[in-house]
Amino acid sequence: MDLEKLDKTINELDKSSQQLKGFSEIFAELSDLHSSVSKNNDFFKTASVKLEKVSSSIDIQLKDFKTTFKELDSSIVTRLDRHKSDIQVDIRNEGTQIQRGFENSLNNNFNNLENKINEKFRDFETKIKSNKTLIIISLISGLINIGLIAYLIMK
Repeated sequence: MDLEKLDKTINELDKSSQQLKGFSEIFAELSDLHSSVSKNNDFFKTASVKLEKVSSSIDIQLKDFKTTFKELDSSIVTRLDRHKSDIQVDIRNEGTQIQRGFENSLNNNFNNLENKINEKFRDFETKIKSNKTLIIISLISGLINIGLIAYLIMK
């Protein structure tokens, strides 16, 4: 019986040894897993710090961009207003020049028309004077003829 007990105890010790070996393997895997998790945790902490720095840098650059954009927008609006004003002045000046040119052309045309009308009136005056002279001569001639006829009739 002692042998059986010894054999049984050996078997139990063997089983316990096997279980202890299994626990030891599990403990080693857990230790490796803990090491891996620890490394990942360190990596994530480092990455988080870097990400915060990048985020902060992006925020600063975004603020700078917004400021620059506002300044550019203001500059463009100012330039557009100035150019708009310059264009309006140019349009007014061109309008005035066109108006003056039109007035000058119209005045020249009216002066030419007036000269032509005056020339026609002078021609008509000359013709009227000559016609007047002819009528007077015709009347005088007619009166002379009437006087001659009356003289001849009376004779």
